[in-house]
Amino acid sequence: MKRSLSNNLTCFLILAAILTGCKKTEEVPVAAQLITVPVLTEVTPTSVRLGGEIIVAGSPITSNGVCWSTTNANPTVNDSKAVLDSIVAAFRGKMTGLTPVTKYYARPYVVNKAGTFYGEVISFTTPSTTFKIDVAASTLAGSATGSFGYNDGPGTSALFSGPDAIVFNKTTGLLQVGDVINNTIRSISTVGNVRTITSTERGYTDGPLLNARFYGARGMAVDAAGNTYVADAGNNVIRKITAAGVVSTYAGSPTGDYGYVDSTDPLKAQFKNPRSVALDAAGNLYVADYGNNRIRKITTTGVVTTLAGDGVARYINSATDNITASFNGPIAVTVDALGNLYVADLNNYALRKVNTSTGATSTVAGGLNITAQLGSPVAITTDAQSNVYIVDKNGRVLELVTASKTLYTLAGKLGGVGFVNGTGADARFNAPGGIALDATGNAYVTDFNNNVIRKLAITVTP
Repeated sequence: MKRSLSNNLTCFLILAAILTGCKKTEEVPVAAQLITVPVLTEVTPTSVRLGGEIIVAGSPITSNGVCWSTTNANPTVNDSKAVLDSIVAAFRGKMTGLTPVTKYYARPYVVNKAGTFYGEVISFTTPSTTFKIDVAASTLAGSATGSFGYNDGPGTSALFSGPDAIVFNKTTGLLQVGDVINNTIRSISTVGNVRTITSTERGYTDGPLLNARFYGARGMAVDAAGNTYVADAGNNVIRKITAAGVVSTYAGSPTGDYGYVDSTDPLKAQFKNPRSVALDAAGNLYVADYGNNRIRKITTTGVVTTLAGDGVARYINSATDNITASFNGPIAVTVDALGNLYVADLNNYALRKVNTSTGATSTVAGGLNITAQLGSPVAITTDAQSNVYIVDKNGRVLELVTASKTLYTLAGKLGGVGFVNGTGADARFNAPGGIALDATGNAYVTDFNNNVIRKLAITVTP
């Protein structure tokens, strides 16, 4: 009898131990992390759309949205808010019922078991009730039917074949266009008269302008003296055209060899499919080295270095240096009036900003989680107020007003392919590829697949 009780007690203790071990351990709530999408969209005098990106969900997210205030510089869910409850990695909330010409503070938030967590605060002032941007798109030069070919002449009598890069030369008052498939550089007056300024034969020849040969001339930049710097993508070099009309190799292998080499001798440096160049006020040249996924810098003494990018095709920002940032198809660069360098990072769907001293890199707009915001950015330029104009290859021209962190669609529609002149969203493009501003603020866009140059007359009513 004693033996039986002993056996039963042993079985009970074993069973109790098993059941205790199987008891579910209560989870400890984990904090969430999110960032604020750094630009505002769909701005009106009484409403604004703001976004957030969840970086770490922590415990399961139960709610999200945006909150705002006119008095609290760190708004919370106890202030005005728009509850979304659309639990996705990137979300956008519309703030409504705003007052015109009023300063607001806003930020996104998420809620989980660990609490309520916020992104960075963004401040902005709503526009006046009269504010509007009118943009009229017209054809400056090229066939009225979009036909391709090669012909100089006025307006629609001229023919292009794949116009891509475009720049305004303040010294001559003319636009310069890289006519890629025709392998030539053309000049265009602001009333549309077209003239060819280089040889139409593909090749790699320095010398007098009319004899010079290029292979897929892409991005261009013009200095204060009227010299033009060209990203000669097919030849993997940077060329210089003096104001007197002489072409030379500015940096890169004189034999057109491609690769990745920095050097104190510019002719020993190597590039791979450079697509764009930009100048700063000191005369340093920045190169979107597309094939190497890097941003390169060429000093006025010809020293070629890597400013940013580790060469790996991915999306990484670095707050401190140039060796840990990554790009995926950096296709265009521009420097604004304040010396800020912007990069159109095509395959990351983003506009990036690079510190020209340290190479530290950040995202200004777009990104992998919000691909529709910029679409496929292929060209950028800036105006005297440091606003950034962006060409989306998917059919739009955008403007980022940097002072108010506001993104506007100037012309075209995302995915709206065609050849239509008109106002704002009614205009249609077919793979637009380049953008330039003239001295009076008009924008010019190379409409690659339509084989024309479009003019955007921009009128802003405060």
